[in-house]
Amino acid sequence: MKYFGILALSLTLMASTSCKKKNKNDDPTTPPTITLNGSNPMQVGVGDTYNDPGATAKDALGATVSVKTDESNVNTSQAGSYQVVYTAEDCYSNTAQKSRTVNVVVTAANWAGNWNVSHDVKTSLGQNLIKNTCAISEAFGIVTLDHDGQVVNGSISGQNITINTSRVTINAGLGKYDLSGTGTINDAGDEIVINYNWDGVCGTCLDGSGTATYTKQ
Repeated sequence: MKYFGILALSLTLMASTSCKKKNKNDDPTTPPTITLNGSNPMQVGVGDTYNDPGATAKDALGATVSVKTDESNVNTSQAGSYQVVYTAEDCYSNTAQKSRTVNVVVTAANWAGNWNVSHDVKTSLGQNLIKNTCAISEAFGIVTLDHDGQVVNGSISGQNITINTSRVTINAGLGKYDLSGTGTINDAGDEIVINYNWDGVCGTCLDGSGTATYTKQ
């Protein structure tokens, strides 16, 4: 029993002196320094996997200390700006924290593809200026919304979409309309709402406006 008592006392002394003064430059009050690996901020697409590159930390004397990473705030299913928090603690219980910004953004991988469309983009006679299905694609920086042959072109910047003035012809070529509009893509990248305006360019073609909601197939 006496032997085990001495052993326990020795372990206690070792623990209590593990941070004893190492040399005249030892500093028991300065927290560790954390260095992030990789870029800050980082960008990841909606629906993609976030792979954290981690961080390293050193105490006041340059010795490596461990870093705890908390990336629980990052939600790659929704566009937004999130923080990854890194915490390091030295043997004197001095702590330091540093954060990385992770920007989750809508990309072409989200909006390119086939969509169902609910809309009231119709002439005064009830004729569709766009169809109920749409294929969205991009080539040479131009975004094309092909509504089963009724095509409009535009551009997408982040979550904002702009429809350039595009000529749509219906009713065996007798009805001609110039469509334009603006819209947004939701944070999940699976819904687009565009407010359309059109100018009639034939004698009986009236101007108008309407809204289209695109839902990813």
